[in-house]
Formats: sequence, structure tokens, C-alpha cells
Amino acid sequence: MIYRIVLVAALCVAVAPRAAAQGKSSRFIAEVRTGWRKPVRALALSPSGRLLAAGGDARQLILYDLKKRRTRWISSARGPITALAFSPDGKSLAIGWKGSRVDLVAVKSGRVLRRIGPLKGWPRSLAFAPGGKVLAVAGQAQQIALFDPATGKALALLTGHTSWVNQVAFSDDGKRIAGAGWDHAVRIWEVASRTLLRSVHAHRYAVNAVVFSRNGKWILSASDDQHVRRIQVRSGKVVADRQSPAVLCLARARGTGLVVAGTFRGRLLYLGEKLATPTKILNAHRGQVFAVAVTPKGRLVITGGRDGKIKLWKGR
Repeated sequence: MIYRIVLVAALCVAVAPRAAAQGKSSRFIAEVRTGWRKPVRALALSPSGRLLAAGGDARQLILYDLKKRRTRWISSARGPITALAFSPDGKSLAIGWKGSRVDLVAVKSGRVLRRIGPLKGWPRSLAFAPGGKVLAVAGQAQQIALFDPATGKALALLTGHTSWVNQVAFSDDGKRIAGAGWDHAVRIWEVASRTLLRSVHAHRYAVNAVVFSRNGKWILSASDDQHVRRIQVRSGKVVADRQSPAVLCLARARGTGLVVAGTFRGRLLYLGEKLATPTKILNAHRGQVFAVAVTPKGRLVITGGRDGKIKLWKGR
């Protein structure tokens, strides 16, 4: 077994007081105390928005109850954790790490259910299809691998990218999947046929993150070129553009148009999926914001940074 679970007593409330906010923002709520001094690379929220999973270079995984504001359990891993994703039913958690493997873990106990891999290179992003029958794995292999999470068996390889795939995302209806590439491209596939529908070269530098809009008609892409762009899925045309600090990660609140972004300079951005609303910018971390997550309906935003900190912020 990879993970050594440490149960945390109910009285151990792992939250720093509001006064500890960096930048004194009125949107800051609390900091989740982990003791980590190494970067937080991955965050994931359960479908209900109650549980937060977090991991990174500290070689530990934390499962945190956002409602009770306490740690459920902490586990140790053999290598740095690079990607996380909850299954749609909330019962299992996919964990990617630099050992070029993905583990599927039971949320309640932390027990490893099955192992997926070995993979070609370490995973940088994980995503479950809405029905939970497909797990997408993207990373150093220049492709997106689709697996059956129930068996761990490979289903298909989505090819087209010519370099690392930094993030993978499904549309809400599960019909489309998009990849953000180090090759400066956003690529879109049809899930059922595994067909590459479109390759969009909308950025001058690496594309770090992608998210679909609620209706699946647009994709927001973020790049090192300091632009967030809205791309029409049907045509591949850029229909909106917002200049911003270099964005490393994006997340959209399910059921809303709220999109949040973490930047290279440690900032947290609040965006609308149409890029029409004014951007709110907060100083969130010292160093890069490597991971962001937002609860359903957008009430709570979570950030993880190079400084090893996990912070909670007001959403909408």
C-alpha cells in the first residue's frame, strides 16, 4: 500500500484565524494548517463541495472537511503529488504523482482501490467524465489517456498535442474533452468517437489551463502570454480576450459562470465565463498559485501556492 493514513482527532481544527490573511483582503476567510513548506500542486473538491483534497511536493495528501473546518485524514505518498480528481459519486479519489502512476483511493478510508499505469511520464492533470465511467489522464506523454476507473484498463489515447498537456477538462454534458498544451494549442475531441475536432492556436506561448462554459459552447484558455481567451468550440474562433498576469490554473464553479484563476505572481483572479465582467484581483500567495478550486454555486474559493499554503476565500 502506498498511503499510510493518519486519522486526525475531531478536536483538531486545522484552520488559521482570519487575522492571518496575507494582503488583508476582506475576501480572505482562513488558512488550512498543514505544516507544509513545499509547493501545493493539486486541489480537488468532492461533488458536494464539502471535502477538499490537497497535495504537492511535501509528499502528503490531506482530506479536509470544509463544513466542519477540520482534517479528516492525512496520508503519506512515495512521491510528490501532481494531480487530483474526485469521482462524480464522491466515493473515490484519483491521485497522480511523479512516479508515473495514478492511484484510485477510497475517500472514506484512504485505502488504495486500484492502480492505473504505469504511464508514459508523470500526470499533470486528471478529470472524470460526468458519468464517472471514464478517467482522463494528461501530462508529459503528449497525449490524453482515457481509462476505465472501475477496472483500471486503458480505453483510448487522444493524440494531437506535440508537447506536454498541462490540463484536461470535460464539458458538463461529457460530450467534449479539451487539452491545454505546452505546444501553445488548445485541442478539442469528441469523447464518443475519440475524434479530434479542432486544434486552436490562440496563444503565443504555452497554454496552462482550460475550462468549458456551462453550456459547453465556449472554452476559456489561459496562457503564459498573459491572456485569457474565450474560444467558440464550434468554430475555434476567439470571441473574447482579457489581458491578465500569466495564469497557471483555472476552475469554474459548477452551475455558475464564475471562473477563478491563479497566477504566476501569486494572485487570485475572479472572472466571468464570458470575460465581460470586471476582474477582481487579490494578492493570495508568495510565489505562484499552482492550484485553484471553487465550490458548487461559487460560494467558496480555495487556492494552493508555492509557499506551501492552502487558503480559503469568499466566492461570489
